[in-house]
Amino acid sequence: GNDNIFKNGGRINSGIFPEVSGLERVEVLKGSNAMLYGNTAAGGIINMITKKPKFDFGGSLGLNVGSWNTYKPTIDIYGPLSQNIAFRVNGTYENAESYRDVVKSEKYYFNPSFLFNLGEKSQLIIEADYLKNDFTPDFGTGSITTKDGSYSLETGLGRNTFFGTDWQYQNVQQASSTITFNHQFNKNWMLNTILTYQNYTKDYFSSERVQWTYDKNNRLFWNRPFGKSYNEQNYGSAQINLNGEFNTGNVNHKILVGTDADYNQADAYSYNLKTSTNTLYLDDPTTWSSINQPESSLNIKNRINTRRVGAYAQDYIGLSDQFKVLAGLRWTYLENMPTISTDFKNGTKKINETTATSDQALSPKIGLVYLPNENLSIFATYTNSFVTNTGYTSNDLSKVNLNTTDAEIQNQLRNLSVQSLKPTTVDQYEIGIKKNFFNNGLSVNLTAYQITHNKYYQTYWFINQ
Repeated sequence: GNDNIFKNGGRINSGIFPEVSGLERVEVLKGSNAMLYGNTAAGGIINMITKKPKFDFGGSLGLNVGSWNTYKPTIDIYGPLSQNIAFRVNGTYENAESYRDVVKSEKYYFNPSFLFNLGEKSQLIIEADYLKNDFTPDFGTGSITTKDGSYSLETGLGRNTFFGTDWQYQNVQQASSTITFNHQFNKNWMLNTILTYQNYTKDYFSSERVQWTYDKNNRLFWNRPFGKSYNEQNYGSAQINLNGEFNTGNVNHKILVGTDADYNQADAYSYNLKTSTNTLYLDDPTTWSSINQPESSLNIKNRINTRRVGAYAQDYIGLSDQFKVLAGLRWTYLENMPTISTDFKNGTKKINETTATSDQALSPKIGLVYLPNENLSIFATYTNSFVTNTGYTSNDLSKVNLNTTDAEIQNQLRNLSVQSLKPTTVDQYEIGIKKNFFNNGLSVNLTAYQITHNKYYQTYWFINQ
């Protein structure tokens, strides 16, 4: 998921849990505040801000220890390299076992950054980080129910019981870099540019989720399957923002105008395994033991490229000290390129044009804010966004005769005229009140919202072409 996790203003792959020791703060942009980013989750986004260089020397060393041989040293050092250049380096190593047999994890994190003052009004920040996290996939002991599914059985298993193997692994790496340029034209106008690049890989080979069932002798068993996969994602983005403030008569305007673009290349590798399952019986612990890693061979690589570009403008209008109006508009164009499949068994490459889609949308946003005093605000907002869909639909589905065989239904479906699925549009309404007490020592929010999905699709039938 790349729709709602950001780092320093750029999207980041959320397939790995972030390392929080490198964060300065975390911003949560709810609802309408997130819509400027475009094509985001309806509820809002999370933006993680990493620690920045400082021009005074300082730093810290830390050590966290915990149960099951958990230990985590951390380091953070910052200071000036010259009158106009500052640096910061932080990092950590983490090693942990678990109350679960076999399960363990190991993590490395390194985060250097440099700040350059390019004169009085311009600033350049270059930062990068690398996170490596190796851990044992653990799907628990599985849910166990009676044959009629009426209630769970007590199995007497210890919570440490592990039904996987002693070699299974999930190794994830994430490297990201950000270049930020800020320029202050004057006290009212500022330019901000952000360039990001990210590489993400996940190497996975493991037994899969535990699912018990009964054999003909009423013994609970599980055919332990194995899966191996490799995923890589390369992602780049750019955005330019212009912030300004001016007055027209007695009305104050705070303007934001910007544009952004990004490109994502996702590769998914699949493998053939020589041994696909082995059988475990719940009442026979001798069958629970690890087996040798199955032999594997590379099968298929699927590459999906996605391009996105957008432009946006918003105005925060101060009609008076008490009444404010927020109005914004975003245009987004999103293109999914044809899937490229490489078959390693026979050395062929196939381009699937049917997966190519392109969508564009205008997303408006309007808000009203009433501030009777500095400790109380009442607001109402409306925003609209869109989510792209893959797949097809038909206007002739009502003509399909379902009172026949699956094969005949699929024949009928194949002969229908089909169209690509349109984007799902999302309307979001929100009203709320915010009150501060005790000199901002206590803040209370009360919000009501409604999120409505239009053109929301569900799978009607799946046809193997």
